[in-house]
Amino acid sequence: MKQLKDNHPINFINDNEHPIKSANTKLICAWLTCGGKLMEPQGFTYTVEKTESGEPKYSVTWLIDGEQEVEFERFEPIGDGTYKKVKERVNFREFQNRFRDSEWSNDNNEHPMAFIFFYKENMHKMIGFLKKTSPAIKIKTGKGTAIISHDTPEHIKQKILKDL
Repeated sequence: MKQLKDNHPINFINDNEHPIKSANTKLICAWLTCGGKLMEPQGFTYTVEKTESGEPKYSVTWLIDGEQEVEFERFEPIGDGTYKKVKERVNFREFQNRFRDSEWSNDNNEHPMAFIFFYKENMHKMIGFLKKTSPAIKIKTGKGTAIISHDTPEHIKQKILKDL
């Protein structure tokens, strides 16, 4: 375990969302995926309390070592069709800013962090799509299998069911 010095920087990320719904969970997951670390031994706390109204109140706190950086490697053009490998070290605050900044990702779309941003955006859109989607019904009989979508007109559903 790392011994903390006086004035050791610690980044606190806190909200009152359930951790599964929290945007901070996605941020921390991206940070860890890129090689970042939480403080040890207690880099995460998750509490719930009952409010006077009876509703649960969540508190989720992530503690990130402020001295920790992650490293990215990317290729930059240097002219006449050649590239050089560039290493870049990014602290958590800069990582957080980039992770939440669509303009930065669009302007730096070949940077590894842009891929993380676009993945997050596409996943958000995909989850929205899936929440609006109903499964089709699959019916198997001795005569065959039918798949009936939720938006199939009623007269066609009845014909399919009759033919089975």
